[in-house]
Amino acid sequence: MPEGGVGMFIVKSKPILFALAFLACQGAFGQAEGAAQPAPMLFSLTLTPSVTVPLGRDAPYYNPGFGADISADFRMPFFPLWFVSGGLGYSLVPLETVTSLSLLSGGVGTGLRFDSGKLGVKVRGTGGYFYGFLNDGTSRGGANPFAAGGASISWAFTPSLSAGLGATYRNFFGLYNDLSIQLGGAFSFLPGGGQAWKPSSRPAVEEKPLPAKPEPIKEEPVKAEPQRATAQLAPGAGLEVSSVEFFNVFPVFFKYYSSHALGRIVVKNADTAAARDVKAGFFLKQYMDNPSFSNALGSLAPGEEKAIELYGLLKSDILEISEPTLLSANISVEYTQGGKPQKKEVARNVRVQDRNALTWEDDRGAAAFVTAKDPTVLKFSKNVSAMLSAKANKAVNRNILAAMGIHEALRAAGLAYVVDPARPFDRMYQNKSAIDFLQFPAQTLDYRAGDCDDLAILYCALLESQSVSTAFITVPGHVFMALSLDMKPEDARKAFLRPDDFIYTQDAAWIPIEVTERKGDFLKAWETGAKEWRENQARGLAKLHPLNDCWQIYEAVGFSGTAVSIAMPAEETVVKAYTAEVNTFITREIYPQIASLQAEIKKSKDPTKPTNRLGVLYAQYGQFDLAEQQFTKLADKNYVPALINMGSICYERGDLRKALGYYQLSHDREPNNTRALLYVARVNHDLENYGEVRVAYDALKKLDPALAAQFGYLDLRGEEATRAANLSQAKELMFWEAEK
Repeated sequence: MPEGGVGMFIVKSKPILFALAFLACQGAFGQAEGAAQPAPMLFSLTLTPSVTVPLGRDAPYYNPGFGADISADFRMPFFPLWFVSGGLGYSLVPLETVTSLSLLSGGVGTGLRFDSGKLGVKVRGTGGYFYGFLNDGTSRGGANPFAAGGASISWAFTPSLSAGLGATYRNFFGLYNDLSIQLGGAFSFLPGGGQAWKPSSRPAVEEKPLPAKPEPIKEEPVKAEPQRATAQLAPGAGLEVSSVEFFNVFPVFFKYYSSHALGRIVVKNADTAAARDVKAGFFLKQYMDNPSFSNALGSLAPGEEKAIELYGLLKSDILEISEPTLLSANISVEYTQGGKPQKKEVARNVRVQDRNALTWEDDRGAAAFVTAKDPTVLKFSKNVSAMLSAKANKAVNRNILAAMGIHEALRAAGLAYVVDPARPFDRMYQNKSAIDFLQFPAQTLDYRAGDCDDLAILYCALLESQSVSTAFITVPGHVFMALSLDMKPEDARKAFLRPDDFIYTQDAAWIPIEVTERKGDFLKAWETGAKEWRENQARGLAKLHPLNDCWQIYEAVGFSGTAVSIAMPAEETVVKAYTAEVNTFITREIYPQIASLQAEIKKSKDPTKPTNRLGVLYAQYGQFDLAEQQFTKLADKNYVPALINMGSICYERGDLRKALGYYQLSHDREPNNTRALLYVARVNHDLENYGEVRVAYDALKKLDPALAAQFGYLDLRGEEATRAANLSQAKELMFWEAEK
C-alpha cells in the first residue's frame, strides 16, 4: 500500500510481531517441504484510496478527510523479503473553518514483505517532501519534508492481482499528522525468472529432462484469404462524393456555423490522376447569400478518400423557422486535375430545427439565447431602472441593487416557474442528444412563465442590459444563474457578513441566484442558490459559465420574434418591495455592529461617542431616519460631530438652508474644524453665495490644503465649476463625523 505523509510507524504490539514471525516461518517451511514455488513478481503497482483521521494536537483543527496514493514496489531478486518503493499521494483535509487543506506528496521508502500462500503482510517506512496549500484560491503553499510508516495485509486473487487493507501513520513536519486507513489493489508483473528463492539450504527438486526427440508439430494447410474487390480507377472519372452527413442544425447558432462545421462529406478520387486544391462548398438557397467553402485539401491521390467539413454563413432569416424543416442544400466540390479546374455538385436534404431548439451537449450554447439588446428586454429593464433610480442606496453594491430590482419587478409582474411536462429540464440535460425547447427572453416576458433554463436566460439578459456581468450555473438536472459584484474575491470576503454565500473565481466574486424561487424575495433566492452551489461544488458537480466567455463561441442573436407588448408591473408595488428588500439586506449586514454599539451605549457612563457612531453607521447605509434619531439626542447638546452629521442628512435630503444652519452652528462652536469649513463652503456654493464660499474656502486652504484641493471646484463658478465637480466626482463624497 502506498503512503504519503510524515513520521515513522512503530509497531509496538507483541501479537502483531508474533503474527509476522509466524507468517515468515510458514513461508519458509512451505518452501522447504514442497516443490519449487512460482517465482515472485519483482514489480508491483498499487493504487489505494484512503480515509484520514487527524491525531494529537491537530485533531481540534482538522476534520477527517480522504485521499489517494499510487506507488511502485521493487522486490530484491536476491532477497525477496526486502523491497524498495517510490510513490505519489494526494490528501484533502477539511479544516474546522470553511476551507480545506490539500497535500501533494512524493517520496521513496523501503520495507519487508512476508507471503504465505495467497496471504501477504507488508511493513514499510517512507520519506520525502510534500506541498501543502489551502483551497481558498488566495493562499500560497509551501514544501516541507514528511515521513510515514505503516503496515498492510493483502490477499492475492491471481499471481498478478491482489487487494488489501492497511494503516499508516503520517507526519507532515511543521503542519499536520494523521492516521491514514487505506483500501486498494495492486498489480504485479515481471516474474523473477528461473527458480524461485528458497529460504532453506536444501537443493531444489530435480526437473525432468526434455524428451530426446520432440513430437512433430502438425501443420494445418494454409487457407487462401478471399481477395477484396477494389474499385476500378478510370481516366476522367474525377472525384466522387461518397457520403454526406449533416449534424443537428439549430437556427440560434446561425453565426456559429460560419466557423464551426454543420456537416461533413467524404470525397474519393476515382481518377488515375491526383486531384489538387480540393474544397467543398455549402449553399442553402433561402438562408444564404453565397456558398461557404471549406479550407482546401492539399491533394487527393488516385483512389484516396478524405472527409471535408461543411460550413455555412447563414442569414438571420433562419430564425423565422418555427417548426423543424427539411430543406434542400447544394453541395459542390471544386478541385484541379491535370491542370484544369473541375467541379462536381450534388443536392442533399438537411433538417433544420426550430428557432427555440437546442441540445445540452455544451452548456454554454444557451448563451446564444441571452439577447440583452432585444427591444423588449431593454424596455422592461430600463423601466425598472427608472422606477428605482431615486431609491438607490450608495452604500450597497450597485450590482446587488440592480439584481434586487429585477427580481422584485419580475415577482410583481407575476413571472411563474412552470416545468414543461413533455421536456422536463432534468431529462433533457441527462440525454445530451435530446432536443430541448428554450425560450428567448422576450418570449418568457410575454408568456410570464418558463422552466429553469428559460428563467436563467431571462435574468441574465435583463441584468446584462444594465451592464451587470452574469453567468450560468449548471448542476445535475438544473440550471440557474449568478451575477458578478465587480469586486475581487478578497474585497468581497471583507465587505460582507456572509462570505460563504458567494462564488469565487480567480478575479471576481459572484452571487448565485435560484431563479425558480418565485415566492420568496431576492435574499431568499440568493440563499437558496448559494446552498445549491455549495452542495454540488463539494461533489465536483457544479459549473460556472460566465456569459462573456460563452459569447466568444456562441454569440447572442438578434431575435425578438413578433412584436411583444408587455405590461409593466405597478411602480408602487415594485418600489415598496425593493425598498423593503434593501433595508432588510442592510440590517442583516450591519446588525452585528448595531448590536455591539447598542451594548456599548447601555454600559457606558458617557454614551455620547457610541451614540454618534451608531448614527454614522445608519447614515452610511442611507437609513437617515434611524441616523437622525441618534444625532438629535446629541445635537441638542451642541456636540459638534452630531451637528455636522445632522447638516449632512439635511444636505442628502436636499434641504440646503437647514443644512447650512447646522454647518454654521458647528463652525461657530469650532472655527478651525476643517469639515465644518468645507461644508459651509460647499452649501454656499450650491446656493451661489460666492462671497461666503470665498471666506470659508480660503480658511480651509490654510488649515488643510489637501482637503481643499480635493474640492477644487469650490474655487470656480457656473458651468466651469459643474464640469470640474463632475470630473472629480467631489459632489458624490460625503464624510460622516464619527469622533469629536
